[in-house]
Amino acid sequence: MSRPRIRAARPADAPFLLSMLLEAVNFSPDHEQDPAVILSDPQVANYVAGWPRDRDRGFIAVGEHDEPLGACWLRYRAPTDPGYGYLDADTPELTIAVTRETRGTGVGRALLRAITADAQESGLTKLSLSVEHANRRASRLYRSEGWQTVTCEIDADTMVLDLTASTPNTARTT
Repeated sequence: MSRPRIRAARPADAPFLLSMLLEAVNFSPDHEQDPAVILSDPQVANYVAGWPRDRDRGFIAVGEHDEPLGACWLRYRAPTDPGYGYLDADTPELTIAVTRETRGTGVGRALLRAITADAQESGLTKLSLSVEHANRRASRLYRSEGWQTVTCEIDADTMVLDLTASTPNTARTT
């Protein structure tokens, strides 16, 4: 696979972001959940509901024929509506997923580097995310990009990337 092109997420990308949210939750065939059940949980649905809000930012990876390959986005959550990787109201939470066909091809890393560089250029100081322990591939990716576990729960970790302590790798955006 050739290197994906990374572009900014637009309002029209909301349905694709929703599909990527479902991919993130259903990261393993052994872990499949019904989309209606997933989205009936407001804590999950609020990762994409009303995309984009004022401070939301995100990227879409596209292939050579402009087919979407994956997405990552940042969303601020309130203390009254925390996400699974919630740290505080000033730290946006990252959601990232790629299509099943492109897993392990570098698309996720390219997206992660693009959103990290953009966040740092925008003056953000840290990002957070939640990753299930069973999602070992994602955990390895995050650690290799400098993310640190700050909270370890029974089935998932909350990880943080300190943007003041590292220089993110960069990816071309268009």
